[in-house]
Amino acid sequence: MVVLPSAAALAVGQLDPACIYFYGMLAIIMFYDILQHRHLHVMAVLLATTPMLILLRGHLFYSGPQALYVLALLQAPLAEWKRMRRNRLVVCLNVAAFLYWGASFAFTGNYASNSRALELSFTATLIYLLAQHRAYFRPALLGFALAAIAVGAGLLPNGAMGLGGEQVFRLGLARVGGHSIGNPISFGTTIVMALLLTISMGGSWFGLNGRPKRSGTRALNRSRSTPRTHSRMWLRPAAQP
Repeated sequence: MVVLPSAAALAVGQLDPACIYFYGMLAIIMFYDILQHRHLHVMAVLLATTPMLILLRGHLFYSGPQALYVLALLQAPLAEWKRMRRNRLVVCLNVAAFLYWGASFAFTGNYASNSRALELSFTATLIYLLAQHRAYFRPALLGFALAAIAVGAGLLPNGAMGLGGEQVFRLGLARVGGHSIGNPISFGTTIVMALLLTISMGGSWFGLNGRPKRSGTRALNRSRSTPRTHSRMWLRPAAQP
């Protein structure tokens, strides 16, 4: 509802409509959930749309991710804030990120200098809070993986770019509406994260563990090992004098 139309707009070369639609729909959904006191749903939606949020940040509102992360954390229930304060690692991470960004701002005079440190700490805090609620955390991670795939699909048709008189194609980087958009390293990082979530802990992060296909695979492996066991049992008497 939020990511797919924006990815489709990028695929046909419409950067501005993609940005306006994505940020507009995301803001409507978040504010509606806040009014309905669906605090955890706000954080889950924001985490699920992070790949597209980071991709479009420089073409409408560069500080959009930080502003939305702060909004999602501020509207969290008081019980979540108490849980966060009890975790020294989360508190120290946020304090260190704020001090690092503050020092960079004071030294360069540019508020955007090293602001990614704040995004890192805010995202880690969102993940920590949502991890206590698997009913929200698992769909958010699944949405994150699907959003990363949608970003790649949206950039794919415009991925060929002229560089040094030659056509160069790099997945995760495209030229849309006369603007260079995307970052192959950032795109690769999100895809690798989605892959790791798929294979780690038997895919339990995406709810893949305990599926019939998995149990069927185990049964197939057992059936394959059974003939070898019986064959060895039959060979033992033949080897004895």
